[in-house]
Amino acid sequence: MGTHAQIPLPGMGLAPPAWRDEPEPVPGCDVCELLAGDRETARAKGHALIVRSCNAVMAGHPHKREHR
Repeated sequence: MGTHAQIPLPGMGLAPPAWRDEPEPVPGCDVCELLAGDRETARAKGHALIVRSCNAVMAGHPHKREHR
């Protein structure tokens, strides 16, 4: 039983081009704000899978939208 080593990922903490299109948290939404905070914490620690998971949940999180 040992510790798991963190594998440095290229571009972690440098906002790689693929992350420029991340979903933005909706202002005033507690869920989005929590996910954005978790995403930044995960990014700082090099946890790319958690970053992607936060993005997926935030992108699919329902908000009231205007009907056209």
